[in-house]
Amino acid sequence: GTDPDTSESNFAVVNVAGTLGMSIYVQYEHVFSGGLPLSKLGVNIPLKICVERCDGAYADRYFLFLIGDLSLVVSPTAQLVRGSLKMDGWWNNALGLPFLQIGDIILGVEWDLKSPIPTGFTIGGAVCLGKEERCKTKTQ
Repeated sequence: GTDPDTSESNFAVVNVAGTLGMSIYVQYEHVFSGGLPLSKLGVNIPLKICVERCDGAYADRYFLFLIGDLSLVVSPTAQLVRGSLKMDGWWNNALGLPFLQIGDIILGVEWDLKSPIPTGFTIGGAVCLGKEERCKTKTQ
């Protein structure tokens, strides 16, 4: 088979280390300080996506590494669907702007199935406005 980390593809299901694949997980927790048992079933998908110079030679392309997570959490009091997308690392000169460096971005949503609308949102990350060399000394 073709190694997706070295193929000419602009998209692959690999993590930052270049390892293939996604994972399915099952988790059970019981918090002893009065908490209720919690069961969680989910899927974790690492993604590699080209964001710059995607039509050029493979060696010149710039990729972002994202980790997608989708899970169902069940407890005696709640049934939640959670989803998140996290960027692993930094995107220097983001969107072709030499003064914009962004990193470790996370976007997430949580939905209690008893509610007609999402019940939680997550947004976070880091932004550095300045030249790449200056931002690296402060953030990376």
